[in-house]
Amino acid sequence: MINKEYGSDFHYSLDTSIMTDGEQGSYFLSNHFSLHFSGRSALYAIIEKGIKSEGWQKLYLPSFYCHEVKHFLENLPITICYYEFNPFIDKENKDLEIADINTIVIVNVDFFGLIKLSLVNYKNAIILDDQTHNLLEVKKSTAAYCFGSLRKELPMPLGGFVFSPKNYPLPKYKHQTVSEEIALKKLTAMYLKKEYLEGNPEVDKNTFRNLFQSAECAFEIETTNSTLPELAKAVLKQLDVDKIISIKESNLQLALLSLKDVSDIRVNLDKKNNAFGLILECESKETRDNLKNYLVEKKIFPAILWPNQLSPKDIETEGKILFIHVDYRYNTKDILFITKTIKDFFDNE
Repeated sequence: MINKEYGSDFHYSLDTSIMTDGEQGSYFLSNHFSLHFSGRSALYAIIEKGIKSEGWQKLYLPSFYCHEVKHFLENLPITICYYEFNPFIDKENKDLEIADINTIVIVNVDFFGLIKLSLVNYKNAIILDDQTHNLLEVKKSTAAYCFGSLRKELPMPLGGFVFSPKNYPLPKYKHQTVSEEIALKKLTAMYLKKEYLEGNPEVDKNTFRNLFQSAECAFEIETTNSTLPELAKAVLKQLDVDKIISIKESNLQLALLSLKDVSDIRVNLDKKNNAFGLILECESKETRDNLKNYLVEKKIFPAILWPNQLSPKDIETEGKILFIHVDYRYNTKDILFITKTIKDFFDNE
């Protein structure tokens, strides 16, 4: 790559090392999964089906969450509430004050592949596992349904899935033309980013950034409640999911080892190496913001997970967290550059 950058949206990849070598393609394409436009549209489909067929009445989401999901669900005839759970503060065995009845639905998030609330005491309430950050754990779930986004761990323009560990009927949506249009816009942005990174002088960075942003805004519209667009499905068929995640895990192990002596940050909670990526918790918002600016200067683009929290303790946590990509796009040299840059910041602070 001539224009070397780290993080942000995936570019379109032609890397044969992450592609399948057979005709079967991704296991997400099996009959055990229903595929949707996005993770949030997958959740919408589950809830809509449960309201109609099972009389679901109340949905609980964790307080520390992507709150755009709640906004997307708000037109459904179900009461949406929050339960207090912050993965950086609370333990997995925290008790919830939620009734265990079959009209109540609880979304249980596998937070960054690091911590997931234990709900083994619930026998009647409907448990939905959000596996966006830990795709390979889907088949170990015991929930009524699993759902998630595919594009957060895989180089896809968009995509979501539903799976039922209990073999319940899967919700399905019809094809929507608007979804194909959004997929095309996102895939175009991914391709242009590839060209930019490879040094194509005719590609302006703002062009693909604007396309990414425009496509992201479209994720909020209700007409994206559709099956996975054919363009995205064609990309998914090529991907070796296990290999992609295996490379990330190896990179993460190296990053954790490299950062083990940095006492100024809390890294990946208990330093688990099977995680969504590199999660840094700084001592204050000021330190976090300064670190973020320093990384951006070095062409390392971290993310905030998630902005616009609601409760005081979740807002405080949000202000201290940075997420850094260490996925299949990067080799050993790249990971050591990223971690050295982080260490340099604290050495010079």
